[in-house]
Amino acid sequence: MKTESVLKISNLNTYFQTPDGNVSAVCDVDIEIKKGEIVGLIGETGCGKSVLGESVLKVLPENAVSTGSILFQNEELMDLRQKQMREIRGRKIAVIPQNPSEALNPLIKNKKQIYEAIDHNQKRLGNDKRNDARDLLKKMHFKKPDQVLDSYPHRLSGGMKQRVLAAMGLCGNPSLLIADEPTKGLDAIVRSQVIETLMLFKENTGTAMMLITHDLNFAVKVCDRIAVMYAGELIEIGSCSEIYNNPIHPYLMGLFMAQPENGLVPIEGTSPSLINLPQGCRFHGRCEKASDKCRHFHPQMKKLTLTHEVRCWNP
Repeated sequence: MKTESVLKISNLNTYFQTPDGNVSAVCDVDIEIKKGEIVGLIGETGCGKSVLGESVLKVLPENAVSTGSILFQNEELMDLRQKQMREIRGRKIAVIPQNPSEALNPLIKNKKQIYEAIDHNQKRLGNDKRNDARDLLKKMHFKKPDQVLDSYPHRLSGGMKQRVLAAMGLCGNPSLLIADEPTKGLDAIVRSQVIETLMLFKENTGTAMMLITHDLNFAVKVCDRIAVMYAGELIEIGSCSEIYNNPIHPYLMGLFMAQPENGLVPIEGTSPSLINLPQGCRFHGRCEKASDKCRHFHPQMKKLTLTHEVRCWNP
């Protein structure tokens, strides 16, 4: 039986209008996320992965322009006004932001912030609201939910704050979760807690997830499929097994070599300007295997298997 598609992005382009020219942050992106699937979006800082998530949520600044199609549960988000999107954000699409410490108000007790999330989805009376909040925290494996509710965010560790935010995301029984750099700046212990949080979220909701991260090892542990971005475009997509055991694109191979267990070998050079993108393959200036064809002709995505695609002239 064919698995239901929760999110289907087709020919998505997002650019920012600036005095120096248009910044092409997302270029001709096609990607689909099925029900219950976790898709990791990985790449270096500035590759466009966060802008892709913001395009789905329609929270881009005024100088941004998006074209293409974003189908969420067969509804075209590109056609919706901001008022209609507010009914979807936080309800049907939950978000775990990049920095949990900044996402929670340090001056307001945790219970009030969770109550606001509950009220956004369904008005509840005082005792019912507290019971709902307690149940949400229990789903995130808090052993003393009342203690968490009656304390302030600064009394919680980074991993606990992530779980509070995930509990708030559970309020609306979302169909899609977008998590933006959930392990950024976290130590190994908190990082493992975040992995547990995401697994708990999936276990309790069956929701689909878009996991935006530069942490390749984290993505391999958590995701079902991985999509690699470079200079605004997707350059390789595959199952975790295919990406980990059979990386094809030289950029992806470079990301693996840059991991601590592989000696922290950096990728030479820098990413191209998104205002003045190079002719041909966008990685050719940093690629030891680049040929004249790579320098002059832009490659399209090529299917290697039913689930594995790569944008490279020499796979």
